[in-house]
Amino acid sequence: MMVSPQMFGRMTRKMMEIAPEGQLVLALEGGYNVDITAECAVECVTALLSPPGTSDPNQGPTSPSAWEAGALEHTERDLQKVKEIQREFWPL
Repeated sequence: MMVSPQMFGRMTRKMMEIAPEGQLVLALEGGYNVDITAECAVECVTALLSPPGTSDPNQGPTSPSAWEAGALEHTERDLQKVKEIQREFWPL
């Protein structure tokens, strides 16, 4: 099955629309093509960080200007929390 990275983003947005109360969990599986897997992950995370109903990845908090403005500082904090939790299981 050939699914483009952009389609992964679109599917993520659609799942966000139908998920109860916006609760959605994504799991990364793969490794068949590391470059494509990374592109798909970027599209999915971009979708997760976009406002509901946003279909254009250049809108919302993931636009380049928002990144430059530091609008996603909370993301770094959350990633640090994940790393702290995962240290118990994997050396990070």
